[in-house]
Amino acid sequence: LGDTGADEIEKTDKLQHLWSKVAPLIKQKKLRAIFIEVSFQNNEKLANELYGHLTPKLLMKEMIKLRNLTWEQMEKDSRGSGTKGDALKGLHIIITHMKPSRRFIVPHIEDKEEHIKKELLKENQDLKLGLKFQYPKQGKLMRF
Repeated sequence: LGDTGADEIEKTDKLQHLWSKVAPLIKQKKLRAIFIEVSFQNNEKLANELYGHLTPKLLMKEMIKLRNLTWEQMEKDSRGSGTKGDALKGLHIIITHMKPSRRFIVPHIEDKEEHIKKELLKENQDLKLGLKFQYPKQGKLMRF
């Protein structure tokens, strides 16, 4: 998913609709990865300046929606076990479209991509979602 934008910012329900279709696939272990963009750091831009992009915080809000929908699917199945927190455990989230770092322009600024990675890791740990983030590199094979 590229230039996606969070539903709350875009004033749409497009991601909510997508998540409702994806949740059963996650529950059935038929979907193992989601490619989605995170272009900016948290608080880097005002909401009206994101232009359809996500921040780590906005992505994680969307992942909470997906977790809740997936858990609802799991609860419908009497064979479901575990907890709500396990609903997305192990799901690979492939982060794409990170905007280029400014460190080449202003050397003392932290590498933007590394900062985004740290924010994603912290949000994932704080929310106990159990997501597995991956960052594609040109020419590198990805497995999940």
